[in-house]
Amino acid sequence: NQSSKISGIMTNLESISANFKNNNATITKIVDNFEKISDDVAKANFAQTITEANKAVADLQTVINKVNSGNGTLGQLINDERMYNNLNNAAANLDKLMIDLKANPKRYVSFSVFGGKKD
Repeated sequence: NQSSKISGIMTNLESISANFKNNNATITKIVDNFEKISDDVAKANFAQTITEANKAVADLQTVINKVNSGNGTLGQLINDERMYNNLNNAAANLDKLMIDLKANPKRYVSFSVFGGKKD
């Protein structure tokens, strides 16, 4: 009984081995094709990534050039001292206004439950 099982296993192994031997060329082609496809996909993705990175760098360089030349709001803010001073003055005035508003709210807001003063 044990001997027949071992014999059956050996027969199956011989059959599998023969199949591999007979199909060795086909298996080799399949593996080669898979390697080629895998390499092509890897190269395509890498090339696409490099292309997109180059475009992003070029776009960033365009923005930096515009800022450096004073174009746009950011460019003016960075390169135009008058713009910087005007913004600082506006911020200082707004700060003074907020301090005065907190100290003297009646100057800026009038509130009446019954609709205001009657003449």
